[in-house]
Amino acid sequence: MKTKRFLCYAMLITMFQLALFSCGGDDNEKLPPGKIVSNLAFTDTDKEALLISGTLSWELPEPETNITGYAVYLGEASTDRTQLLGRVPAGAKSFAVASGTAWKPYLIVVATNEVGEASTAASVSVTDKLPEYEKIEIHGAYVLSSGNVGQNNSSLDFINLADKNIINGVFLATNQRKLGDLAQDAIVYGQKMYILVSVSQTIEVTDLFGVSIKQIKTDGEPRAVVSAAGKIFVTLFNGKVISVDTTSLAVDKTVAVGRNPEQIVAVGGKLYVANSGGMDFDSPVGYDKTVSVIDIPTFAETKKIEVVQNPVGLLADSEGDVYVLSQGDYSHPPVLQRIAAADGTVSVVEGVHPTEMATNGFRIWFFQYDWTGAVPTVYGIYDAIDEKLLEGSFIKSDAPAMPYKLFVDTDTENVYLTASDYMTNGDVYAFSSAGSLIQSWTAGLNPIKVVFVHTVVVTEK
Repeated sequence: MKTKRFLCYAMLITMFQLALFSCGGDDNEKLPPGKIVSNLAFTDTDKEALLISGTLSWELPEPETNITGYAVYLGEASTDRTQLLGRVPAGAKSFAVASGTAWKPYLIVVATNEVGEASTAASVSVTDKLPEYEKIEIHGAYVLSSGNVGQNNSSLDFINLADKNIINGVFLATNQRKLGDLAQDAIVYGQKMYILVSVSQTIEVTDLFGVSIKQIKTDGEPRAVVSAAGKIFVTLFNGKVISVDTTSLAVDKTVAVGRNPEQIVAVGGKLYVANSGGMDFDSPVGYDKTVSVIDIPTFAETKKIEVVQNPVGLLADSEGDVYVLSQGDYSHPPVLQRIAAADGTVSVVEGVHPTEMATNGFRIWFFQYDWTGAVPTVYGIYDAIDEKLLEGSFIKSDAPAMPYKLFVDTDTENVYLTASDYMTNGDVYAFSSAGSLIQSWTAGLNPIKVVFVHTVVVTEK
């Protein structure tokens, strides 16, 4: 029995020695990890299409033995290890996927050690998260009020034409700052609104909710604006017209025109600019009496057309004719002239003496107002196609006592008049195409422009 027991002990000792020898030998080296992480989770935070970013997380295997780190891959399949995103040490439970990483369907996590990678891996599918959008219909009118010079009290209001309510002070409330000193004009082009603030020498660019996007500084006082060919064109009172690119929102071209340019229109690949010379009214040189013509592609002045002195108002009809309103020296009624599209000749439109005018391309609505009260106010319509004055007034009743500016909503042919006494907040009156008063609202001091917005805005939620 003692001999048997001794032989058993000897065999056990020999087997233990062989085991120690084999563990340290070259024929049975350390193996790669045999474990995988679990519960992978990833949410894309990059809202650009086909790009991803965010934090990939997981739970560690228990126990985390024979593992020195984890490799993270992005692949076309759950087994695709061709695109290595990076590595993290053992104990790490997450990996940051860099912003702008090109999307692939799977993120893969593989345990590693000094020998290599595990043969199996954990993966999670990747959904490319795109921004959610909503469509908002806007049917309204922005009312721009100039305020008084030097008082920094220009304002912007919004009339909701659906419920006929007005929201006063939109720009101030939205941007927590004032609009500036002596606003002059505004236009909606694309998904932006451009507001000219003369004394402040700025063009305020906003979205269609009045939120400021950029403020463009100008080297002169901006007076009037028109849009065409992906640009807006602005007259500066120091004798220039500038071109503003609506993508970069930067001034890209400048051209010299006449003295103290006022309104501007775009038609037939050309810009027409009314050169008033208003600042020289009491000097020997006197008022200007020209309309500059600018070729839009070359942005060069091609000629000046002579008209009655002190031209201030311009509009164009659907046939390309340009109508010029000249105020003269204010001792006589205003003069309306037509520049023919065919040959550029100028003729006087008899019997029409607008103080203010507006068009839908076919008809010209106008009023003639004498602030002294010596001449009754006239509200008329001129047929620009048949070139004749229509009978009757476009207002049947409830006309404002002191009309200031005139606008036509070309979508509805409703007519909007503003009224001002230059001292208190002015009013806006809406009249139907039949001439009846729809509603009136109180706006800011000296409501100088009404801009209509009928569009659908796509905005990110």
